[in-house]
Amino acid sequence: MTLFSHDDPLVTFELQAGAPILLRHIYHENAHLLPFSLRGKELQEVLPDWLSNRFSENGLWLIHALKKHNTSIDMLSALQITSALSLTDAFWIHDGSKTWSNENLFTNEFSEDIANLAISRGLAPRAIKRIDRSPEYTSEGSLRKCWVRRNKELFLLKAANRSRQSKNNQAIAES
Repeated sequence: MTLFSHDDPLVTFELQAGAPILLRHIYHENAHLLPFSLRGKELQEVLPDWLSNRFSENGLWLIHALKKHNTSIDMLSALQITSALSLTDAFWIHDGSKTWSNENLFTNEFSEDIANLAISRGLAPRAIKRIDRSPEYTSEGSLRKCWVRRNKELFLLKAANRSRQSKNNQAIAES
């Protein structure tokens, strides 16, 4: 797998469940594009934490819910499914077979099923079958939220509290 900034490769590494990350290649010519938290540091030591922090605690609710339903998903699986895409930056991870223009969340569609689940926290059987790329895995903050695209524009919907949650879910379903 390779960490990219847009389509510029930064670090190629091997990730296997239960084993430490093995760095394969560092693209020194692109070192200025590394995330700030990785610059000037020993990548072998800081990359594992950066990868695990890539998924917010708010986004991990889905991974925890899947485990409760005996559906196994580890960091490697999560990276393969989501490419660690985010709506906060241009860093992402893949095997080199994808392009930023075809995959980024800024201009491409993402799973509305996951967006709706991010607000409701209900785990529908269809969600287990449709784990897909979504900005919800990397969205941070204290409120339940989801990203939706309406008329080619991105909107962040938030559930303010439990009493408003059902109204928000209804608004999402109706839009």
